[in-house]
Amino acid sequence: MKARYFLAGLVVLTAVLVYTGGRYKQHRRVELTVQLKEALEANQKQRAIRLLQLGADPNGKGKYGWPLIFHVLDSSYDDASVMRAFVAAGADVNAIDYAPHSDGRVTLLSQIGCYSEEAYPAQIEGMKCLLKAGADPNLGPLSVILSNAGPPSWIGAAWSNPCEVALLLQYGARLRPGDATELMHIAENTLDKADYLGGQDSAFHMLRICAKLPLPTNERRALIRRGLKELAKYHYQGALEHRRLETLAFLQRERRTTQSGSQHH
Repeated sequence: MKARYFLAGLVVLTAVLVYTGGRYKQHRRVELTVQLKEALEANQKQRAIRLLQLGADPNGKGKYGWPLIFHVLDSSYDDASVMRAFVAAGADVNAIDYAPHSDGRVTLLSQIGCYSEEAYPAQIEGMKCLLKAGADPNLGPLSVILSNAGPPSWIGAAWSNPCEVALLLQYGARLRPGDATELMHIAENTLDKADYLGGQDSAFHMLRICAKLPLPTNERRALIRRGLKELAKYHYQGALEHRRLETLAFLQRERRTTQSGSQHH
């Protein structure tokens, strides 16, 4: 009889300890997540990484109801370490900003590479980290390709992000209507303003990407003609002129390919 009471007591004690331990872990996780929010707002990267390692919730919510990982975007353009820590801790890489002002239209991939990749190459690493972890490049109503390809013309600056565009295409990003034309415009705008902003090489790269886009033959041919016409406007010195001529030759080869392909059909 005593043994039975003793065993029953042990069962009850174990249940209490498990319940209490679970409550403590839950409370501790909430506490760490609040500290994580504070660390992100103060741009304390190493502290944020450590808090994630200690058990802070990588899917916690911050200001305006944003998933905390969205706060990482402000610093990931020059350092991808916090983004990698969030992903390693189990963050939802397909999280959407459901804040009232955004109407649920903002995804991580649509924001990760908004600056010049030439000036801030770390944002490419952040994008690669998200894609490798399963981020969907076709999530949401906005074109993730255009969101990262370069700035809209109205802001008065110009740069091209061909490596990011190539990476998104590699991971299955689909062209939306108007994307191809806008990519060509970004390349043209970068070449036009490159004298004081730099970036001719990125524009050359973007022109080569435009020439290989998965488009109907007539649309692709029109883009190639436009690229050839644009390149003919410029003449440089030394190595830069050599790369312009290489890009010109590449586009001419692609034009011949589209012409021979249409003749076979």
